[in-house]
Amino acid sequence: EAGYAHAAWREGVAVAPDHPALSSQAAKDKAYAPGVPAADQTRSNPIAFESVHEAGVWATPESSPLMTEAECAEWVRLAEKAGEARGGWTTSRHYAVPTTDIPVHAIPDLLPLWNRLMRDKLASLLSAACPEEMPKPSSVRVHDAFVVRYEAGAQHHLPMHVDQSAVSVTLALNDEGEYEGGGTTFAAPVGKTVRPGRGHVVAFKGGLQHGGSPVTRGVRYIVAAFLFRE
Repeated sequence: EAGYAHAAWREGVAVAPDHPALSSQAAKDKAYAPGVPAADQTRSNPIAFESVHEAGVWATPESSPLMTEAECAEWVRLAEKAGEARGGWTTSRHYAVPTTDIPVHAIPDLLPLWNRLMRDKLASLLSAACPEEMPKPSSVRVHDAFVVRYEAGAQHHLPMHVDQSAVSVTLALNDEGEYEGGGTTFAAPVGKTVRPGRGHVVAFKGGLQHGGSPVTRGVRYIVAAFLFRE
């Protein structure tokens, strides 16, 4: 249970504040804390997730993206700017299933935009769609969030795997005309590929077997997030 792990990490850093791994995790938790809605905060979203499969896959309706074209373009610009400043995108943060990515909390201008999206939209959408995993908006927590760059001829796909999350989220940042292929392919019992359009989100139970379908042309940008409840 990720919630217990995060509680243990907080206890650990209180005892050993100079421990590199514990202090790094504490800093990450603090960075994403503004994205947590207040316990008594209720928001009426004009949209709701639609069920893609009863096994636990949900998506925003085709007519209702969570972000505008301009907002998505700005997120991509900020990620590319951060990649240039860092001397490239990281490729080794996730040792089991590595991606070409940059953590959201490592992009100062993007972090508050992500936290606002979580606080004002995603947390309440998730608690409405999957109340067993996320009983209320204020229980939704981010374990990790990162901008991923899939490029034909470079890192263009992910093998089948499961996530260490209660719920995982994929937010598409660029238009399907800018690339070919891509999307999240789910093994049985789902047995389909879900490819959200720009500004759209697909959410799914982290224990579902899934992979990233190959991008065969162009570049695809997404934000992937691993969520847990507390």
